[in-house]
Amino acid sequence: MDDYYDLLGVDADASTDEIKAAYREMKDELAASTDDGAKARKAKLNKAWNVLSDPYQRGRYDSELERGVIADDLDYDDDEEPSTNGSSPAKRGAASAPAKRGRERQPIGPPTIPAPEGTHYPQTKQRLIAMGIDIAVLLLLFIGSQLLTVNLQKSNERAAYDARSELVETSIPDQEDAVDTAKDQLKTAQEATPVVQANVDKAQANVDAEEKKLDDLQSQLEDAEQKLAPISQIVMGVTFLIGFLYLIIPSMFWGATVGKRRQHLVVYREDGTPARKGDLIKRYGLLVIATYALSFILGPIAAVIVLFIVTMWMRNPNQQGLHDRFCKTIVVAKD
Repeated sequence: MDDYYDLLGVDADASTDEIKAAYREMKDELAASTDDGAKARKAKLNKAWNVLSDPYQRGRYDSELERGVIADDLDYDDDEEPSTNGSSPAKRGAASAPAKRGRERQPIGPPTIPAPEGTHYPQTKQRLIAMGIDIAVLLLLFIGSQLLTVNLQKSNERAAYDARSELVETSIPDQEDAVDTAKDQLKTAQEATPVVQANVDKAQANVDAEEKKLDDLQSQLEDAEQKLAPISQIVMGVTFLIGFLYLIIPSMFWGATVGKRRQHLVVYREDGTPARKGDLIKRYGLLVIATYALSFILGPIAAVIVLFIVTMWMRNPNQQGLHDRFCKTIVVAKD
């Protein structure tokens, strides 16, 4: 039976990088060969690389190889040009392969979209590092915008800013305590034996008075918030615009954000061509607009929800988040 490890001249526990290096060396040798069998050997070499570079297919292959099943009878991807997700492979053997798959979160099946020539699907670690870099930059931008908002509110609407601070930190909490105390006194009067209606009426009037004071304070807070809101909205809008430009400008020049470029990742279309400007604007604009719109309803938690949607690529065979599937794009690593 075919042994892809022997074919590539590597050990059964070789890393993906070692397998890739052996594959490239043998492919270069075959490219210079002119004999009739070179094409067949090249096809077999490509098939070996496709299987051993993909953790899902490699795990199956190792298990079947241990059982002595002929490799050609297995339903592996045997495209003439290889495509791979580049994840760390499972070790050879029926026992070791399932054990390693149990420790690592594996993709759901092999990719259904071939990686463009000269690329492969990246390791999960690469994608997470790239995301971490970009999120860190955007987070710093958000923190800076909050500090800028406070400074602008203090300099342009100082009275409203001080009033809001006083109301939120002291006045309203104290008045809420006063309302609770009045309600406790009313309850005591109602439960007295015998019930003295005059005391109940007095306690009820006190509750109504304290609640009215609380309503007045909350109205004052609303007035202060309305005066400060334009500054907050302008700064937030500018912040989201800068965040979008941070994502889109490097992508238009390099096909990747700063974080992706550091990890040698690039955005492609599903048809194997580099993503166009329109694809990139749609891809990142969708995320920014969704976060911006949801922030008016959910506040900071909107970013968490959008981040969750983005990270759904980890459970997709083509490593596509919902935004990738909508825009028909994929993220791949350069060979």
